[in-house]
Amino acid sequence: MSTLENLAVVPGVVRPADQAMVLEPKDTLGVDPDEIRGYFLSAWAYLGLNRVDDARAILNAGLQRNPSFTYLHNILADAAYTQDDIPAMEKQEALVHDQPDLAMNVNTRHGDIAASHGQIEQARDAYAKKGQVAHRLQLKDAEAESLNAQGWMFALFGDAKQSIEAANAALAISQGYLVKFYAASDMAVAGENQKALQLASEVAKQRPLDTLV
Repeated sequence: MSTLENLAVVPGVVRPADQAMVLEPKDTLGVDPDEIRGYFLSAWAYLGLNRVDDARAILNAGLQRNPSFTYLHNILADAAYTQDDIPAMEKQEALVHDQPDLAMNVNTRHGDIAASHGQIEQARDAYAKKGQVAHRLQLKDAEAESLNAQGWMFALFGDAKQSIEAANAALAISQGYLVKFYAASDMAVAGENQKALQLASEVAKQRPLDTLV
């Protein structure tokens, strides 16, 4: 399935002029229609193309095929938000309220929304709630990611001190690849260049083919 999963996301990242040369994301579902990854990766590809209605159709098809694919509700909430449909977003969020691992995505989304409106305290509270849930579930990377999200927000708003503190706190919890990656990004924007380069070098050694680093 992995090859076709990769093909599913290609249309979301290629140039518009080249899109006719690649598969439609939904074409990959025929390989294994009972595999959740085909649905959410296809949906993300459609969102990347700003084809939100196609994304929602794919996600609803996945839920109709298997109602236990509850993670798809989270992406439907993202799709609703892109269309400024807050009631639809909240409806989808309510469907995962009782599942802590999925509810963390709700906290992240609300943190991102608050941060994008300059509501720093509200954003910090939302990110912190994700961290608290992750801590209870003993998900160290997710707990660290909640701190890196705060670090990124503080860096963008020019509060270098709090950004660096948040990134260091994240690294104290986990030394995972993505934790280091995002901590390096936080520190680079906050002006802590030496530590950012050190972290970037470490993650580059872990994944030498990752050109994003």
